[in-house]
Amino acid sequence: MLQIINYIKKGKGVGLLIVLAAAVLSTIILMLSGRYVYSQARPQIMLIAQDFLPITVKDGKVVDPVGTYKRNDLGFGKPGGVFPIVLDTREEISQLPTAKQGLFLMRDKIYTVSPTQKRIFTWEDGVWDTERFETVLDYFSGIVFGILAIIGAAVFFLMYLFKTWLVSVLGLIGVKVMKKDEIFDFSVLMRLSAVLVCVMEIISFALNTVLTFSIPGKMIFFLAVALEWLFIGREKADEA
Repeated sequence: MLQIINYIKKGKGVGLLIVLAAAVLSTIILMLSGRYVYSQARPQIMLIAQDFLPITVKDGKVVDPVGTYKRNDLGFGKPGGVFPIVLDTREEISQLPTAKQGLFLMRDKIYTVSPTQKRIFTWEDGVWDTERFETVLDYFSGIVFGILAIIGAAVFFLMYLFKTWLVSVLGLIGVKVMKKDEIFDFSVLMRLSAVLVCVMEIISFALNTVLTFSIPGKMIFFLAVALEWLFIGREKADEA
């Protein structure tokens, strides 16, 4: 604890390393959670695949089965949410699905749809049996997790940095009110805010991931401001 206080009062920078470390840690927690969900869903996906396969592709189009429609829904995400897996080879030329999420195996294209993006893939010629599907499934899941890791780290970093800055601005008001200008400059407030915000955000995110219980964002924000004002009020000029 003493080392943390010394870092806040006498350290260098504005806490960007703290924010970055928190963003990376949150991303790791997110990836571990995602991998666990995937490992639980994978056997069900493979069971569904056995009902769809084999699929024969020639010249980039499904030639067997043709004129077929099959759909299976995976329980996914929030309670009651579904992730549809659809095989539809009734049309020669497919259209982009309008669903919010799902895997759509059309005659000429493969569509993967998530709440944040839609991706289109072309069929590779050959016979798609269970073994080949399993290999492709693991390959694409790796790509998805890689993209999510990059996006997640960036989002967490920007979110934590903004909250840190906002808490610091309100902390600056506390400095003016308590007349502690000689002790606290804005860089000190940023380091203090980074520690408070990031620790509480990580705890909340971990609880939400493991126990589906989280501290509301507004509560974290106001608690961080309150603790910052308390820290400012307790510091004395001769201890700076």
